[in-house]
Amino acid sequence: MELRRPLRSLKQRAAPALLVPVTHSSPQQALAFIREAASKPFIDFFELRIDCLEDALDIETVSHFVQQAQIAMGNKEAIVTFRTAEEGGNTDISASDYVALYKRLLAVITPCYIDVEANRGSAVVKEVMAAVRAHQAGVIISRHDFTRTPDRETLIEQLEQLHEYSADVVKLAVMPHTNDDVLALLGATSAFKQRYPEQPLITMSMGPLGLLSRLAGKQFGSDATFGKLGSASAPGQIDAETLHELLAQLHQLSAD
Repeated sequence: MELRRPLRSLKQRAAPALLVPVTHSSPQQALAFIREAASKPFIDFFELRIDCLEDALDIETVSHFVQQAQIAMGNKEAIVTFRTAEEGGNTDISASDYVALYKRLLAVITPCYIDVEANRGSAVVKEVMAAVRAHQAGVIISRHDFTRTPDRETLIEQLEQLHEYSADVVKLAVMPHTNDDVLALLGATSAFKQRYPEQPLITMSMGPLGLLSRLAGKQFGSDATFGKLGSASAPGQIDAETLHELLAQLHQLSAD
């Protein structure tokens, strides 16, 4: 069975993929949201933030929800993410439970991507990645810093470290405090993409200050961006439909 890697084709697209997070605490509300939003043509992926569920540590409840969510989203693709509390998520979880939850999910569903946090440690990452590969899904290896933005060279080093895992997608999100922080993130994104043009990449500066990275990230090498419909999953996300319209306008202006 050939592994689907939709993000690999994004390097050939003028506009970034648009990812919409699902952050409801109630599975029923989340499913209703997905059913309504699935008809919107500008959405490419739903990110199922399972750490936001009220019973996020109940493996059977979470597994059933993800199964139903994949049905509800129709032809949209799913990214399954348990964002840990250490990286800005809603739920604390031990390393062993983190691995067990993902393995159980993969036993009953095959999402397009599983998000794996690099800061869980190499042993955890490799164990989850092995399970993901065995079930023909893809891996997003991610790192989030909600407190600061390192300098440009450090950001490049962090991206290089993520790249070493040979995941399908590399993702890095940081919190800026100055305009220079945003420029550092965009500069690191560009430098990394020049070295590894075939590597699908998602980067962003969070918060209102980082808005430029969500709008112009594609020009620097970021292949996807997050927009919200209702609740945001990270600081600085803007309305997905507005984001889609702005991206379309930017593409048109750059093409003229």
